[in-house]
Amino acid sequence: MEAREQATFWERYLLESPIKDIEVIDGAARQLITVTTLLQGIYFAAIALSDFKKQAAPWQLAVLLIPAVLWLVSLLLAMVTFVPVSRTIPRDSSRQDLVRQKLVEIARKKYRTLRASFYVLLVSMVLLFVNVLIYLSWIPPAAPASTATSVPSVTSTLPVSSPVPVTPTP
Repeated sequence: MEAREQATFWERYLLESPIKDIEVIDGAARQLITVTTLLQGIYFAAIALSDFKKQAAPWQLAVLLIPAVLWLVSLLLAMVTFVPVSRTIPRDSSRQDLVRQKLVEIARKKYRTLRASFYVLLVSMVLLFVNVLIYLSWIPPAAPASTATSVPSVTSTLPVSSPVPVTPTP
């Protein structure tokens, strides 16, 4: 009896593990989507608030937008993991090996797509770092401050009077 319970446990575990893998992959895809949209928002706000876009040539702006394009690709790949997959899984419980095989196949496809999304995000982060360095090199140097500083003199316009003696009160 105990051997049969163990066999049932392991059969259930082998069948449910791909389902749990799919849930983990979906959770990671949600995190990638959150990070990607947050980066896009911060990056576009930084570009919109900077004066650089007024001074830059169109090709310079295009170079600065490469990470944003990669973030869109990463976002789309992460979203693809949520697309429902046609499941032609047999309902017959005696065919659990086929059910498990199909679930493993679905999990592998989702994992490959999620991994591609991650690598695109990683490349975009490297390009973002390079773009920050390029941006800093394109900023014109600030005008040197003059070395002669004048300190305004403070003169009192009140008449100087003699000090008033203070007598203690009992």
